[in-house]
Amino acid sequence: MFAKVARWFFFGVLIALVPLAYSYENLIIKSEPVSFSKITSGGELLIIVWTLCAGAIGELFGNGPKFLISKIISGGLCTIVLIYSALLFASISEARVDHKALDENAILFASTVLFISGLVTCTSRMALSEA
Repeated sequence: MFAKVARWFFFGVLIALVPLAYSYENLIIKSEPVSFSKITSGGELLIIVWTLCAGAIGELFGNGPKFLISKIISGGLCTIVLIYSALLFASISEARVDHKALDENAILFASTVLFISGLVTCTSRMALSEA
């Protein structure tokens, strides 16, 4: 179980975070102010969340009956986080195209909550896929 979660974490989570690390470094190199909000206010965490959730949900298929209820719950929560993240990102993108004012703090808060929720539900889903 640990090997599967470790593989998912290093090749899913950490690689998905590389663009954020690049954005951070890019701002530093350009001597621009750096903040978590500046790096993620476009909803970037939402893209990462739905990618992680989709991979974890994929682990649902072909699993045995052991811990079935836990697998259903974690898979359902992953699906909810995935759908909500995708819809929120679509709303942010639409507002930006229409040049509507956005509350960057609200985007940051929602993105962070969904990112943490996604990490928790996806990690549990990946761990349960081995059972």
